[in-house]
Amino acid sequence: MKKNIIFFFVIILCGCTKTYDDGILCKYLYFPTSTNKNCFWVEVKEDRTLKEIFGEMSWDCHDSISSGKFPKDGISWEKIHDEDSIIIDATAFRQLEELVSEVRKRKSVNYFIQSISHDGMGNVLFIKDRAYYFEIGIYDDKPTMDFIDKLKETSPIPIRSSWGSVLQKY
Repeated sequence: MKKNIIFFFVIILCGCTKTYDDGILCKYLYFPTSTNKNCFWVEVKEDRTLKEIFGEMSWDCHDSISSGKFPKDGISWEKIHDEDSIIIDATAFRQLEELVSEVRKRKSVNYFIQSISHDGMGNVLFIKDRAYYFEIGIYDDKPTMDFIDKLKETSPIPIRSSWGSVLQKY
C-alpha cells in the first residue's frame, strides 16, 4: 500500500512538471515595427526541419507583440505571401545548436515593454524557456546576433531589409 501511494505521488509530480522540450529548437519573428507587412516567422525543430512564413500579420497581433506580449494562440496572419520548409544540413544544424546554446546563457529580455520605435526592425526569439524581444541597435548581443545571422542565412525564404525598414524577400 505504501509503495502504491509513493508511486501515485511520483506520477502526479512528474505529470505536473512543466517542460519546454517540445521538439522545437527555436522560433523567430522578424518584422518592421512600423507596419504589419513583410513579416518573417521561422520555426526550427530538433528534427532539423526549418519552416518559414512570409506575410502580413494582423494588426491586433502586431500591436500585441509591439507592446511586449506575444499572443498565446501564436501569430494571426492577414495574408501569407510565401511559405516554405527545408531539412537543414547536419553541419549547419550543429552550428545553430551551438549558437542557441550560447544565446540561452543570456537572460530573457523584453525591450518592447518599455517602448518600441516605429521605424526599426523588431525581433522576437524564443528558445525553450527564454524569450528575447528587441530591436536591432537596442540589443546587439553578439551571440544573439550571430545566431540570427546564421538563421537568416539558413532560411529557405531569404530575408533582407531595405531602406525605410521594409522587409522584402531577395
